[in-house]
Amino acid sequence: MRVGLVTVGAPLPTAGGSARLFRTGMTANQLLARGHDVVWWTSTFDHFTRQHRFDCDTAVVTDNGCKMWLLHGPGYRKSISWARLRNHRYVAKSFERISPTEKVPDVILCSMPTIELSSSVTRYGSTHNVPVILDVRDLWPDIIVDQAPCGVRWLARAGLNYMFRRLTQACHDATAITGITDACVNWALEYARRPRKPLDQSFPLAYAAQPPSGEDLERARKLWYDRGVGRDPDEFTVCFFGPISRRYELRDVVKAAGIVERVHPKCRFVICGKGEDLPKCKQLAESCGNVIFPGWVGAAEIWSLLRIAKIGLVPHPSTRDYTLSLPNKSIECLSGGLPIVTSLSGTLQRLLEQEHCGICYPNGNFKELARVICNLVNDPDRVRQMSANASRVFQERFTEDKVYGEMCEYLTQVSALWKMDKAA
Repeated sequence: MRVGLVTVGAPLPTAGGSARLFRTGMTANQLLARGHDVVWWTSTFDHFTRQHRFDCDTAVVTDNGCKMWLLHGPGYRKSISWARLRNHRYVAKSFERISPTEKVPDVILCSMPTIELSSSVTRYGSTHNVPVILDVRDLWPDIIVDQAPCGVRWLARAGLNYMFRRLTQACHDATAITGITDACVNWALEYARRPRKPLDQSFPLAYAAQPPSGEDLERARKLWYDRGVGRDPDEFTVCFFGPISRRYELRDVVKAAGIVERVHPKCRFVICGKGEDLPKCKQLAESCGNVIFPGWVGAAEIWSLLRIAKIGLVPHPSTRDYTLSLPNKSIECLSGGLPIVTSLSGTLQRLLEQEHCGICYPNGNFKELARVICNLVNDPDRVRQMSANASRVFQERFTEDKVYGEMCEYLTQVSALWKMDKAA
């Protein structure tokens, strides 16, 4: 079976040993391991480093045989900006230009967003009689409207009317809708204007259970040791991985760290990542001796720190898009057996409460966050129990082999049903 995968903004296997693959990369590996042929459509622009991998449309083949088309579009600096929307339009146009030159796949799994690329892919599916599954990751463009001031949201929606039209077209033309939660699937079905069908299914985000290579792990351990992380067995480490942006409530984390330091000087906060809010967070942390900003770190550093830390932070605002999802950062923490402390209500909060593997505090309340962390430092038995629960939940529900193995079987099923309908 030949499978087309369409995703931009994800780490690529061409990045070398430091690449930490996400949903599409892990799905590609699962498909290739089962003997399927894979072509992956993505972007030359790296969303995380804000740099171009190539200066033009480029085709590459990975070591394990995945063909990748990297489509060129102009860069951008901010996650929500007109420049990013311009990039999305250019990438979609590149797909429309190049895709007719490729062998037609048996089935396509297309991430949504981007809306422009999803629209182009579903039109390609209709033209070439190929089933296209839209896989919902984020609620674009609703999240752009939701972030606008209340009084001008109508204006933001009007300005993005073309995106809403293309979203409706893409959802309507898709053969099926998948997503990271049932709520995400249902959101897209509202735009498709149809009821849910058996092929409309949710597949949660997953994480690789296998450790990096021994050499990479040794290098990662040395990096943390040189920074003083993990040296003291009595140290209580709190960690975060992700963009240092206003889409996370990291300023509250830094404020909470200052309070915790006065009570528990051996509690250390390691905040990994880069982003536009990093200078402000560093400024707030100037008076704190217990906050480290190591910058961007790779897969081995993350794997190692997950096993040094005692708890992981997921300080999201409780906006509609986040409350309906299970963010990747939460699955990442569970993979290392870390209890989660989060400000996010909704789906994640329900999981933590049902499985007893984390605690939710109110958005914007850094004093309550400090109190929660201090209580956990004082209660190691509770931390150990939540850690055991986190490991169990991850193994039962969120491993790469389980989730993306099931997704591979699903793609095979969709392709077979499509061929049967064509033959009937």
